[in-house]
Amino acid sequence: MAPGVNDPAEAAATNPLPHPGEKNNPYAIPALLRQKNPTVFSLVIEGKRVFVKQSRRGKNPLGKFCQRLLWRLTANPLLLPPLQPLTGSAEQEAATLRRLGEAGINVPALLHAEPDYLVMADAGSQLEEALRQASPSQRHQLMAEAAQELRRLHDQGYAHGGSQIKNMALQEGKIYFFDFEERIDAAQLPAFQLRDLFLLLFSLERAGFDPNLKDILASYGWTGEKSQELLLPLRRLKLVNIFRHPPLSWLKVRDIKAIGILTDKAGKP
Repeated sequence: MAPGVNDPAEAAATNPLPHPGEKNNPYAIPALLRQKNPTVFSLVIEGKRVFVKQSRRGKNPLGKFCQRLLWRLTANPLLLPPLQPLTGSAEQEAATLRRLGEAGINVPALLHAEPDYLVMADAGSQLEEALRQASPSQRHQLMAEAAQELRRLHDQGYAHGGSQIKNMALQEGKIYFFDFEERIDAAQLPAFQLRDLFLLLFSLERAGFDPNLKDILASYGWTGEKSQELLLPLRRLKLVNIFRHPPLSWLKVRDIKAIGILTDKAGKP
C-alpha cells in the first residue's frame, strides 16, 4: 500500500485504466490524469493495482522549523531533523527505491519514474491495518518482525527517515518499507538509524499497540547496555509528560502524549 491513500480499493475502482500512458509504456501516466488526483492514488493497469506518487509541494514549514529548533536546544538525536530534498521528492524517492531493491531490501517494485512522479507495485496492506486485525500473539510477532526488518535495512548502511508503521506494508508474510521522502545526511547515519528505531516505537505507541520496549529492542538486536543507546535519550524527553497531567491534560496532543508514555516505559527497570 502506498502512503496517503485513505481507501485504495475505492481509488482503484474509480481509476480502472488498462493503458493510461504511452502505447509502449502503460505506466507512463498522462499529466491530465495526475492533475485530477491527489498526491498518491491507485490505478488498475493490465489487471494489477499500482500506486502513483507525485512530488509533494512541500511539507509544513512550521513543523520543520520547530523540530530543528528543539534539536538545536536539546541536542537529542531522537529529534534530529532530516535534510530538505535537493530535487523533487518523487525523483529522489525513485532513486532510493532502486538502490534498496538492488540491496535486497523489501520495497515496492519501481515500475516507472519521472522527475515529478513515480509508479510502484502494490506491496500489500499497511502494517498498522495488519496489526489491528491480528491476534495478540500474531501482533507481538509482527512487531518483532518490523524491528528485525528495520535492523536489516540499517545493517545495509541505510536509514529510512520516516519508519512509522504507516510507512510499512505486509505482503505474503514479508514486511515492506515505502515512503522514502527524507534525505539523510550520511555523516549522521547512526543518529538517523537511532531515530528510525524511536519512530517505530513511537508509531506503535501512538496507534495503541502498547509495545514492550525491551522486546522490540531485543528483536532489533539490542539488549543490556546496548539498549541504553535508545533508552537514555528517550528518558531525556520526559518533560513532555506535562501534557499528560493537569492543568494541561485537557490538550489533545496525541503525539506528545505517546512520547510521554514511552519515556515512562524507558524509565522502568
